Amino acid sequence: MNIRQIFLLLLFLPVSSSLLAETKDSITKIEIGNLSFADGQLHIHFQLGKFVAGTGNEKVDVLRRSYSLSAEVAKAYRAMINEVGILRISSHKPNCIDCKPFRIRYTLRETQHEIVAFLHNMTAEDRETLARYEKLTEKLINVSSWEKKFHDELPDGNYVAVGHMVTGKTYRKKNGQFAEVELPLYIRDGKVISVDEFEQLGVDGKRYELTKLDDPGATAIYGNAGRFGVVLIREVKEEAPLP
Repeated sequence: MNIRQIFLLLLFLPVSSSLLAETKDSITKIEIGNLSFADGQLHIHFQLGKFVAGTGNEKVDVLRRSYSLSAEVAKAYRAMINEVGILRISSHKPNCIDCKPFRIRYTLRETQHEIVAFLHNMTAEDRETLARYEKLTEKLINVSSWEKKFHDELPDGNYVAVGHMVTGKTYRKKNGQFAEVELPLYIRDGKVISVDEFEQLGVDGKRYELTKLDDPGATAIYGNAGRFGVVLIREVKEEAPLP
């Protein structure tokens, strides 16, 4: 390396460092998963779709909750973002139909940016960065405890993960207990009944015959309402004894 090259290197090093610091400080808003950071405040967001009773798993009311985290946690989270380098993950297109992306949105110098990455397309370095971010985020925020708080505040009912209505997980809350369950469509003598009505079958001493239809057979007959399967219920009549 000659004298001129050394001079140019020394000239540009301070500029590069200051530019990097300016870039970090110029990011005013960040959204990663269900976390959002803006104006020094950090919020965690949850949402689930609650099935409307009597609609056969067709209609949902979306219930949303947002919780504000402490200023200390917000400051530590912002510093962790810089340390981990999660904003350096590369965007790419999916190579499958139902792939779920890891999405980041941020505002840099009043310009919005978005990173859309898919786990199966990530480089080893990006996977390692994402894993480190998730580990440090759980340690700092304890996301699972906030999710439990959200579930505790939900009313009893049947739920589905919003945005994944076709293949998403379904849940049920009853007597304060929240759990993942299968929620098929229950049809008794041609009429849709609720899960609670189904569980009461047999209490009256009557006998019933159940037939389970799984997707795609269920959706072929009942459309989107049968995407979680269909249970056909028929009362078994007792034959009168011969005289």
